[in-house]
Amino acid sequence: NEEIEGLHEPHELEVLLDRECVKRFSVAPPADKNYDTVDAHLQVRLPVAAGPHQLGVTFLKNPSELLETKRQPYSAHYNMHRHPRLTPAIYQISINGPYGSKGPGDTPSRRQIFVCRPTKPGEEERCAERILSTLMRRAYRRPVTSEDLAEALNNVAYKGERIILERRGKDVAAIVSVEDLRLLEELEDRLDAIGALLPHCITESGVAYARRSV
Repeated sequence: NEEIEGLHEPHELEVLLDRECVKRFSVAPPADKNYDTVDAHLQVRLPVAAGPHQLGVTFLKNPSELLETKRQPYSAHYNMHRHPRLTPAIYQISINGPYGSKGPGDTPSRRQIFVCRPTKPGEEERCAERILSTLMRRAYRRPVTSEDLAEALNNVAYKGERIILERRGKDVAAIVSVEDLRLLEELEDRLDAIGALLPHCITESGVAYARRSV
């Protein structure tokens, strides 16, 4: 149907990050019966450090007041899906970002990839070989020889090849040249700049237009 099932009175919607409340919304039935705009304000942007987090979105339970009248016979309520739910429920959560990131951050996945970090100029090549050999060993599922490592480095550095490493049939990492890396960083900076402009966008017919192009 065209209505939001269970939305017969105002309800409080709470957004939690790592079990801490970061935002609370009020959701009420529309006076004009137009349910298309009920969730238009359910958006929040907040700074979050890189890494795994627990996100929770839930409706708070309204108090169950009992009317001081004679006890009435039990009345069963069912929605269109034949479910006895009397309150609204969460259908979908969308997460976008990052916007205006200050860097890649420290995450478990990055720690698995960057198993070595050089502390002085003479250690870059040794760390690069260790990182690459670890990734190739996981991808090839066998020990990596010096010939395998030298061939991969030469193909990327001098031939401009891009090596995709897979694990269990899925792409897990990529080895690219310095030129490709600089291009990716430049594109990332441009996307961050566009993300910073989003609060200053003009909305027309549900479509956002930036005030100026980047």
